[in-house]
Amino acid sequence: MLLLKLAPKRATRDFTITVTDRRAEADAPVRAVVLSGSDPTDDLAFTFKPQTLKLAGGEQKTASLQVRGKPGPFTVAATAEGDLASAKGELIRPDYLPWIISAIVLLVALLGIGFIV
Repeated sequence: MLLLKLAPKRATRDFTITVTDRRAEADAPVRAVVLSGSDPTDDLAFTFKPQTLKLAGGEQKTASLQVRGKPGPFTVAATAEGDLASAKGELIRPDYLPWIISAIVLLVALLGIGFIV
């Protein structure tokens, strides 16, 4: 049994995935867990680092995820030998407002200095 957590749930690009192998057997063998992503419109690109995790029973590992493309919802899945866990996330548009305001303030300041000189 796998447990998958996505943090944060909404971001502009970078996410962290935590996968826990919840098998209780002390001698549970190491198995490969493959990470994948999908979205309803196929507009997003998913880059996992690493994309395959090797987990023993009770072990937990993390991977980084970058999502690029048109903002919208997506699903991340972890699969290993018939086990499947998934989590939903959302790619959001970057907030450009602070950059725009900073540029306007800088422009006004430069114009003000130009009039003084």
